[in-house]
Amino acid sequence: MLSLLILSTSMLATKTVWNFSDAEFTSLKAPTGTDFHAKRTYVTNDGLTIQGDGQYGWAIMVDDAVAQPEFDGVTYTTSITSVGGVSVAPGHTSLPWRNRYVAIDVAGNSDIEIIARSYNSTPAGKLTITNQEETFVETLGTLSQGTPAKYTYQYVGGPTRLYIYAANWTTGNPGINFYAISATNVVPVEGLKTVWNFSSPEFSSLNVAAVFNNKQTYTTEDYLSVVGNGSYGWTYRAPDNKVASVPYKGTTYTNTLEVSGGVAITSNTRYFKFPVKGNSFIEVGMRSYSGTPMGKVIVTDTENTFIDTLAIHSLQSYATVHSYMYQGDSTTLKIMPIDWSAGNDGVDFYFITATNVGLLGTSDVSEQAYNNKFISYNQEDIINSDNLDLEVFNASGQLLIRSSASAIRVQHLKPGVYIVRDKKSGNALKMLK
Repeated sequence: MLSLLILSTSMLATKTVWNFSDAEFTSLKAPTGTDFHAKRTYVTNDGLTIQGDGQYGWAIMVDDAVAQPEFDGVTYTTSITSVGGVSVAPGHTSLPWRNRYVAIDVAGNSDIEIIARSYNSTPAGKLTITNQEETFVETLGTLSQGTPAKYTYQYVGGPTRLYIYAANWTTGNPGINFYAISATNVVPVEGLKTVWNFSSPEFSSLNVAAVFNNKQTYTTEDYLSVVGNGSYGWTYRAPDNKVASVPYKGTTYTNTLEVSGGVAITSNTRYFKFPVKGNSFIEVGMRSYSGTPMGKVIVTDTENTFIDTLAIHSLQSYATVHSYMYQGDSTTLKIMPIDWSAGNDGVDFYFITATNVGLLGTSDVSEQAYNNKFISYNQEDIINSDNLDLEVFNASGQLLIRSSASAIRVQHLKPGVYIVRDKKSGNALKMLK
């Protein structure tokens, strides 16, 4: 039976645990070999980022032959391993470079637990943690290969992203195998996810001889502005001329919006902007325009009250995903390929996703929206008597149906929770099937 309920905000669990023996992770092992998620970044629905760059990623050791430790009554059979250590990014003091780190977003003080071992006996892996602002960097331990252990860290401070990695401190492969990571006060990923796919007809239709929208700004109905100023705009690659196909979470992306060189913080062109109603989790599929220097991407707001690094450089011949959690009040965010080095330090973008997109007061789900619900239903169809442009999402934010038909078939959907949204107004209702 179908029923409609008002959309509500879930509360934060006290402790979030990522156990790499779980099927979510073991299912991402390559059919042959030990590659994890084809060396690309993987982002969980609850906000853990396992970073790869497409060339060098993680290996996953299902039924780890070295050790399967037990802690607190739980046996951990699988580990993900960095194999080697990670260097610090150019221009930074402690942020890891490009790949093979783990990132967690916390709202404040957080207790971290990590079950891990060294990949090699010699050199040993050094377990390292730092934060987005690079105000601290700590070595949590020099690890043993044959004896996994539990390592703890208590972060005290404000909202931030924490980076956990194996430091590249010597020759050889000072990598680390991670069995599980847990953290308290993790920022929940909430709100509907908006996806801007630059391979979609909306964007490809604005391609004029590889120049996107004649270098003018283009703003979508769902709030993304691709900013140009008439003199300087974006190049449109259909398909991308370096990496023609990037699969990610069930969608294959082929086309890119390209900036050949980075822009200044004060630039009035060649960046993306969109409004958010509060905390927003962002994923960006991208590659570097050049081999050297590599592209670097930042997130800021229209007043530049903060500047955070979203992508700590990327490769030209390998595309991957970078993530970022904005924590704060409603604002307009800017995603910018930044001018950080001499040369063409540009970026090609395949897609951007963000949660909680919109303007306060225009797309919030309210009691009024529920009492004056814009759809009705029966056992098989959503009745859309006003022929609104409706979207149906699953609980993970994946778009399943887009239709303006007067009767939209939902009989084929599996039992579960779905979100029905009027694209124009932003009004949304939860549907239980």
